[in-house]
Amino acid sequence: MTTETKTIGIQSLQLGLNILDILAMEKKPLKFTDIQNLTAMTKSNLYKYLSTLSQFGLIYRNPHTNAYTLGHKLVQLGNVALGQTSLIEVVIPYFKKITEKTNLTALLAVPSKKGPLVSYILSADYGINIGAQIGTHLPVSSSTGIVFSAFEKDVFMKEWEEDFYRKCSMRVNGSSTKRKKKKQEGCFLPLKPNL
Repeated sequence: MTTETKTIGIQSLQLGLNILDILAMEKKPLKFTDIQNLTAMTKSNLYKYLSTLSQFGLIYRNPHTNAYTLGHKLVQLGNVALGQTSLIEVVIPYFKKITEKTNLTALLAVPSKKGPLVSYILSADYGINIGAQIGTHLPVSSSTGIVFSAFEKDVFMKEWEEDFYRKCSMRVNGSSTKRKKKKQEGCFLPLKPNL
């Protein structure tokens, strides 16, 4: 005896959302026939869906090429969703799992004008514990700073590097005492990986 599990939901809404998924996954403008081939919908039904999605700004049809792309309304909705969701609330369960499995401290840093800013820390009960506090700006030469410098766009990176070199304006050439002093001040910027 087989039991069928039915999905609860509005099928027409699911079809419309499927069209949005297809446009997102293809990552290029699609013509009507492309979408029809990917959805296996009839022409008349697909036309109705595309018209409705266009009316709400969820998709855009280029009048010159007749190709469809995702619309501006999705960007607007995404920005509102980002504003309503706290990144920290999202990462806490994952940080707990990481800390439980590794017995290490997990740290969340976000970009700021002064460098990576520690926003959340979940300390391990034992093992290696990070000596940072929430609100601390990490230097570019820290491990977190290096990761940020590898992926951060020029907006913050240029300011971080200028600030870093301003602090380390004196060239270290000679004595090992000067080198040690500059190293203690964190003035040795590691090489950035070329990505």
